[in-house]
Amino acid sequence: MRSTAFLSIFIALSSTAATAQGAVWQKIAELKPSHAVNLAGFADEKRGITAGYAGATYYSEDGGGTWIKADNASMCRFGLEILDGGAAITCGNGGNNRTSSDGGKTWVPMENRGPSEPDNFRFLSFSSVKEGWAAGPFMLSSTSDGGAAWSDIKLPEGIERIAAIALLPGGMGKAGFFLGSKGELYSTLDGGATWSKKPIAVKEGQIAYFNKSNDAPSAALRFANHEEGIAVAYMTGPKARWVALNTRDAGDTWSVEEITADIGPKSSAYLSQDGLCATLYYSHRILVFKRSAGF
Repeated sequence: MRSTAFLSIFIALSSTAATAQGAVWQKIAELKPSHAVNLAGFADEKRGITAGYAGATYYSEDGGGTWIKADNASMCRFGLEILDGGAAITCGNGGNNRTSSDGGKTWVPMENRGPSEPDNFRFLSFSSVKEGWAAGPFMLSSTSDGGAAWSDIKLPEGIERIAAIALLPGGMGKAGFFLGSKGELYSTLDGGATWSKKPIAVKEGQIAYFNKSNDAPSAALRFANHEEGIAVAYMTGPKARWVALNTRDAGDTWSVEEITADIGPKSSAYLSQDGLCATLYYSHRILVFKRSAGF
């Protein structure tokens, strides 16, 4: 049974909000897959993977024109990461973590990690095939050997739940960020031994994360380095819509970039590692957007 928890994050008015950087998001694909999907992600215009019910995983190499069923055995999939060179990872119910080295065609088990529904792992961020983070709403773990073994990362006091994660490239699995559901950006440089936090402040309105109890992420986060990052989420208020929040100063200030998507706020969200492709999925519709510039 699914229960829906609306996690609304108030984004305070801020006179220090950054001005827009001029990046534009263009819809490059609208797809209606016939197979069941919990989360869809595109690494670029061509390479896409869907993760779904009872381990059903599909891949596309032609921008979603054709979907091919992958060889995978697992419980339901709710998290996805796609790397360069054909590597990919999924996570989900039962602590079942799976990895692929061939673009999502075949999947093999990693060490089981994470609880079962409703608190199952659904967030993934890997900086390489070896170094990665995986998380559920209340738990964050790291691996340095491609998921053969995992270690828990201590979370900071006072967080409500995790809404998205981003491991930094070249951080040796120690440096990264996560969005908390109270509207704060947390960062660590030492694998969670210490954390810093900053409120996300923009003047345009209120960001809402619809984290249903066992569903895929409804927000996505990437950082190219310690300073430059992008978050994709849904903004409520007088002009409710999907947006990308961009920072160039480690979260001190943010600018708002419009994503024109006629798709509901309860969609799942995926952002490619280079920050150029955003994928939204809801009710048998996949929308893929391309950003005009990277980080």
